[in-house]
Amino acid sequence: MNTRTLITFLLTKLLYYGAFSQAQAQTPAIVDSLQKMLTTSINHQQRADTYNLLAAQYHRTDSLKVASFTAEALRWAKRDNYVRGICQAYYYQGYNYTRLGHFLQAEQVYNKMIPLAQAAKDYHSLHLAWKGLGINLAYQRKSRKSLECFKKSLSFAKQSDDKTLVANAYNNMGNNYKNLGNIKQALHCYQQSLDINKALDNMNEVGINYNNLALIYSRKGAYKKALAHYQSALRTFRQSDQLLRASHVLNNMGLIYLNQSNYLQAAYYFNESLQIRKSLDDAFSIAVSYTNLGLLETRLGRYPEAIGYHLKALKHSKKLNNQYRAASSYNNIGVIYQEQNNFGLARQYYFKALRIFTQLEQKLELVEAYRDIAATYDLESKSDSAQQYFKQAFEVAQQIGDQKSLGLVYKDLGIFYRKKKQCNQSQEYLHQAKAIFTSLKNYRHLSSSQIALGQTYYDCGEYQKAQHVLEKGLELAKKKGDIKANGYSILSATYAKLGDYQKAYENHLLFKATTDSLFNRKNTRKIAQLEERFKYKQQKDSLRQIQVQEKKQLQTQIIQQTLQNRLQQRTLWLVLGIALVLLGFTIYVYRSRQLKQKLNEQLQIKKAELEVKNETLEASKEEISVQRDMLEEKNNTLALHKERIEQSFRAARRIQKAFLPSKEYLQQCFNDCFILYLPKDVVSGDFYWASKISNIQILVVGDCTGHGVPGAFTTMICHKVLDQIVKVEKIIDPAVILSKMQVAFLQERTEGESSRIDTGLDVAILAIEHQQACSKVTFAGARHDLLYTLPKNEDVIRVPSVRQSIGGFRKQKKTFNNHTLSLPTGSTLYMGSDGLVDQNDGTPNKFGTSRLLDFLKHNQSFSLNRQKNKLTNALYDFMNQAEQRDDILWVGVKL
Repeated sequence: MNTRTLITFLLTKLLYYGAFSQAQAQTPAIVDSLQKMLTTSINHQQRADTYNLLAAQYHRTDSLKVASFTAEALRWAKRDNYVRGICQAYYYQGYNYTRLGHFLQAEQVYNKMIPLAQAAKDYHSLHLAWKGLGINLAYQRKSRKSLECFKKSLSFAKQSDDKTLVANAYNNMGNNYKNLGNIKQALHCYQQSLDINKALDNMNEVGINYNNLALIYSRKGAYKKALAHYQSALRTFRQSDQLLRASHVLNNMGLIYLNQSNYLQAAYYFNESLQIRKSLDDAFSIAVSYTNLGLLETRLGRYPEAIGYHLKALKHSKKLNNQYRAASSYNNIGVIYQEQNNFGLARQYYFKALRIFTQLEQKLELVEAYRDIAATYDLESKSDSAQQYFKQAFEVAQQIGDQKSLGLVYKDLGIFYRKKKQCNQSQEYLHQAKAIFTSLKNYRHLSSSQIALGQTYYDCGEYQKAQHVLEKGLELAKKKGDIKANGYSILSATYAKLGDYQKAYENHLLFKATTDSLFNRKNTRKIAQLEERFKYKQQKDSLRQIQVQEKKQLQTQIIQQTLQNRLQQRTLWLVLGIALVLLGFTIYVYRSRQLKQKLNEQLQIKKAELEVKNETLEASKEEISVQRDMLEEKNNTLALHKERIEQSFRAARRIQKAFLPSKEYLQQCFNDCFILYLPKDVVSGDFYWASKISNIQILVVGDCTGHGVPGAFTTMICHKVLDQIVKVEKIIDPAVILSKMQVAFLQERTEGESSRIDTGLDVAILAIEHQQACSKVTFAGARHDLLYTLPKNEDVIRVPSVRQSIGGFRKQKKTFNNHTLSLPTGSTLYMGSDGLVDQNDGTPNKFGTSRLLDFLKHNQSFSLNRQKNKLTNALYDFMNQAEQRDDILWVGVKL
C-alpha cells in the first residue's frame, strides 16, 4: 500500500469514527507515525491528509491542536485545489466549534463545504458536510432540523457506495428519532446500522449499535433488556481495547441504576467509568462523570459532596472552554442551593447559567433558566418578579414550539396562580399542561400536573373533583415509581373535608412515610466552604499563570543575551579560521607543485595496470550476467510454486474454518464460553464440534494424530463421523459416540491398511442437559480428561478419561464409559488438547498440568473471555518467544 493510499484509508476510518460515535482519545503511536511522515518528501495532497489525520487524533481532547492542524491542512490542500482535503479540514474545524459550544461558527464552516463538494461531485464530502450540520443542531437539541440534515447525509453516503458511511448515517438518524421520542423509527435505524456493521465486521460500531439500542430500552423502562445490551456493548469495546467507549457504556449503566434508586450500583458504575476516563485524560468525559456523581449525591441528600463534584465538573469544562457544560454546572449548583431554601445564592448561579445560554442562543435551556429563577422568587413570595420570569419562559417556549417546555411553564403558571387564590386561571393553565403531557405520553409530568390540579380544586372548595384528580395522579405516579408525598397530604385533607376520616388517616400515614426534610444548615456551611476553596483555587491558578508567564519572559531575555554572546564569539573564531585556511592553502599549493611531477609518473604506471585489470573484469562481468539470468529464472519458478502452495494452504484454512462451529452458534448453545484455538501451522489437527439434539447440547473437543495438513485431513474425517453418529443416527450418549467413532476409524484403517498410516485421535465428549437449579453433565473421554469448578469453590476437579486413543494399531481395546455429574448453575467446564501442557519454553521445561490447574484455580472468578485472554498471555509469557511445538485448543463453558 503506497503512502497516498495509506493516508486516504486512515482518514476515511477516522472520519467515520468521529464526533457523534464517541471515538477514542489520541493514540501516541499513530501520532508519532504521522509526525514522522511530515518529515518525509510527500506531496501537497498527502501533507494535507496527514494534518487532517492529526486533527482527527485530537478532535475530542485538544481544541487548540485541532485548530492548528486543520489550518495547516487547509494551507496545503488549497495549493493544489484539493477539494477532499479542504472539506475534511473544514469538517474537523466545524466539529471543534460545535464541541466548544460555538454553534454559529460551526454552521458557517460546514456551509463552506457544500458548494465545494457539489462542484467536485464529491459525495463523501457532501455526506460529511450534512453530517456536521446535523451534529451541530443535535448539540443544540434541535432534533427535527438535525434529522433533515442526517437524511441528506444518508442520501449522499449511499451515492458514495461506502457502506460504512451509510451505517453511520443510520446511527445518527436513530439518535435523532430517539430524541424526538419516535422509538419505533429509532429502533429501525439502529437495526439497519447494526446489520450493515455486522456484515462489514465493524465490531466497534456493533458495540455502538448495542449501546444505542440499550438507550432505547432504558427510555421504555425495559431496564433488564437495556442492561443486557449494555453488557454486549461493553464486551465488544473491551475486547478491542476501546476504553473510552467502554467508559460511556459503564456511565449509561450507572444512569439506569440511578433511575431505579439503586444508588450503590450507580456509584460503582459511575466510578468505574471515571477511572477509565482519568487514565485517558479525557477532560470532556471526566466532566460528565463528575456531573453524574453530583446528581447521585444530590439524590442521597449529601449536598456538600454533590457541590464538590459539580465544582470539579465546572473546572474541567472551563479547561476545555466548553461554555455549555459550564452553564449546566452552574445550574446544577443552583438547584442544590434551592433545595436547601437558600434562594438568593441559588439565583446567583441560575443567572450565571442564563447569561451563558443567552450568548449561545440555547433557547430550550433559556426556558429552564427562566423557570428556575421564577421559582426562587415564587418561593420567597416575590410575586411580581416571579410572574415576570414565568412570562419570559412562556414567550421563549412558544417561540421555539417545544411542547414539553410549554407544558412545564403551563404547570408552573397554574401553581403560581393557585397560590394567588386565582382559581379559574390556575385551573385553565393546569388543564393545558395536562393535555400537553397526555399527548406526549409523559406520565411523570402528567401525574404531577394532576396532583397540582387536585390541590387547586381543594383550595377552591371543589372537593369531589379534587379527590378524583388526586387519586388518578397518585396512581399514575405510583406505577412509574415516582411517589409524590404532597399528593398524599392533599388527598388526606380532601377526605377529611368529605367526612371519610378512615381514608384521610390512611393517606396521612402515607404522607408521613414519604416525607423527609431537605434543609440542613450544616450542609449549607460545608457547601460554602467548598465554594470558597474553588474560588481560592481559581485565584491561585491565575497567580501561578502570571508567575509562569513572567518566568518565561525572563528566560527568553536570558536566552537572547546568551545567543548574542555566542554570536560574537563565533564571529571572532570565524576570522581566525579564515586566516588559518588561507595559510594552509598557500602551503598546500607550494607542496602540490613539487609532488605533481612525481605523481604524474606514478599515474602512468597505474593506468597501464588498470587497463589490464579492466579487461579481466569485463570477462568476469559477462560470466556473472549469465549466472544471474539463470538464478532469476529459477527464483521466478520457485516464487510461482510458493504462491500456489500458499494459495492452497489459505483455501484449506478457509475450508477447515467453515467446518468449525461459528461463534454465533456457540453463543446460542451455551450461556457463556470461550475457544482458545492456536494452530501450529496454517491448518490444525485440533478441532471442536457442537450440536443440539432436543434439549441436549453436545460438545466435542479432539486432537488428531499429527498437525498441519495430515492432522487437518483427519479433522475432516472426524466432522463427517460425528455428523453421521449424532445428527443422523441421533446418538447422544458420549460413551456410545466414542465406541462408534472407534469402529469408524478401524474401518478407515482397514481400507488403507497397506499404507500402515497410524490415524487416530484423543477426544473428549460432553452431553449437557440444563435443568431448573442445576445441569446434568455426561462425560466420556479418550485420553482427554474433563476439568470443572463449582461456584464459590476454588478447587479444580478432574474427571479422568479412558487412557486409550480412538483408532491407531493397538490390538487391546478398552471399553469407554460415562461419568455423570449434576452441577449447579455457574459451574465451569474445561476441555482441551495436550498441546498446551506439552508446550516448552525453549528448554525441556513444559507448561505442565500443574501449572494449568493452578491457573484455573486462581482465575476462575473472572469472566470466560477474561480467562481466555489471561490464559493466552500466560502461555506466551511462558514460551518466551520459543517455537510452538503442537496445535493448541482449549475450551471453557459456563453452565
